[in-house]
Amino acid sequence: MTKELQKKFIRSAMLAVTLLLVIFFSVINISNYYVSERQIRQTLQRILLENAQMKPEEMPGAQDDVREPERAPEPKEDARAKPPGDLRGEDELLAGQSYCYIRFGADGRVISLDVSHAISLTEESAKELADSAASSGRTSGRTDGYAYLISPDRVGGGSEAALLDLRGAGGTAVRILIISAAAGILCWLLMLALIVWLSGKAIRPIAENIERQKRFVTDAGHEIKTPLSIIRANADALELHEGGSRWLDNIRSQVDRLSSLTQNMLTLSRMDEGRDSREAAELFDAGKVFREICGSFREAAEARQVDLREKAAEGTEIRFRREEFERLVNIFMENAVKYAKTGGFIEAELESIGAGVRLTVRNSCDALPEGEPDRLFDRFYRDDRSRTRATGGSGIGLSVARAIVLQAGGSIRADCEEGDVIRFTADIPAL
Repeated sequence: MTKELQKKFIRSAMLAVTLLLVIFFSVINISNYYVSERQIRQTLQRILLENAQMKPEEMPGAQDDVREPERAPEPKEDARAKPPGDLRGEDELLAGQSYCYIRFGADGRVISLDVSHAISLTEESAKELADSAASSGRTSGRTDGYAYLISPDRVGGGSEAALLDLRGAGGTAVRILIISAAAGILCWLLMLALIVWLSGKAIRPIAENIERQKRFVTDAGHEIKTPLSIIRANADALELHEGGSRWLDNIRSQVDRLSSLTQNMLTLSRMDEGRDSREAAELFDAGKVFREICGSFREAAEARQVDLREKAAEGTEIRFRREEFERLVNIFMENAVKYAKTGGFIEAELESIGAGVRLTVRNSCDALPEGEPDRLFDRFYRDDRSRTRATGGSGIGLSVARAIVLQAGGSIRADCEEGDVIRFTADIPAL
């Protein structure tokens, strides 16, 4: 139980850490994306502003025949008129950038272009990029590794476009993505190691308390067995000397009830210790054991006018702890006989499922339990306290059944059916 508690602590803590790292990772990369996009747009706008005031004939590379543009000469320092307003500091946007400027006429043909600031880009390839951008029908976007921005020409009545090389910027974004992912994974591993170390210290007081409780239950159970044996022996001796009486019968009944409760508590305590269920497992005929146990309850069922029917499929051998299987069947049958409606029925069935078996017990009852049927497996849960006392139940038998099945890796459930019928099903895997 302590190890399982530690695992749950680690899983919960690592889930929180993972969510935080994912959020942090996403914020960094999304923020980087939007900052990069804004910077690209500002750079494109700056290129357009730098060239917006120039007349077509003043543009480097201006030509009469737009279909065969010539190489643009290097621009002079004073060739461009600065746009109005204070733009100081914005030139840093263009420093080290590879870009070109294209101007279109009213008919959509390229009038002039400037590739003097472009690296490894000829006028012909620039014209092809400009045509691709113009034919897209959008004012901004991407084409062949370049970002473009198209706006109406403020001078000639056509339009103008700026192209910015993004091939280097894309590599930077990928590097940031890889670095942040690597850092996130490293932090996750470090946090896992730290949480594993801290979890042992965090649950140590709880583990010690659980261990003390288990020792108390085990010690108390063994101590209770002795006086119970003495009480039973004295009751038997008193019956030999004085004869039987209803008071002696009551004593024996309560001794049996307390003995059963003590045994169930000791069973739960042993299972809470996390013992390997495969220990002492053996191959046996589960169908034969099932029929023998059901037969032992037939007399008690007939006394309450309950029709008991059992069915066991052929070849129901299973490798399991025989003692625990017998206890499981006894718990189901005892519960059914106790709470079956007078004049009702009990149906018990054992069938093979793969290498394991499925145990199903149905019985009619006076009234279905309130709330979720699976709550009946909770320790000391009583849906009807007065009825439970009258029938001698302790509210722990079904808890033992669940512990047996779950420790073996199986499943157990309770379901309510129409006509005030309750069904218990246990899928028991082979060990």
